[in-house]
Amino acid sequence: MIVETVFPIVVSADLPRLLPFYTEVLGGEQVYQFPPEGVPAYVSLRFGEAALGLGHDPAYARDRGHPAVLPGRPLPR
Repeated sequence: MIVETVFPIVVSADLPRLLPFYTEVLGGEQVYQFPPEGVPAYVSLRFGEAALGLGHDPAYARDRGHPAVLPGRPLPR
């Protein structure tokens, strides 16, 4: 099996704050938003041929300077 494309999804506790970085600074084009109106819970961005999803999860948190983890489910060290 050869993987030709991937579609990563980045999860954030503060998607409205994160979104301008990916669109205004990195130049991503927002091609989809859910829900279609208001504060998004999920967006799809296009960077040329590449795609990226951004999701909102208010439970997603940072653990004292370590990479973001879900509460109760830390990343392996």
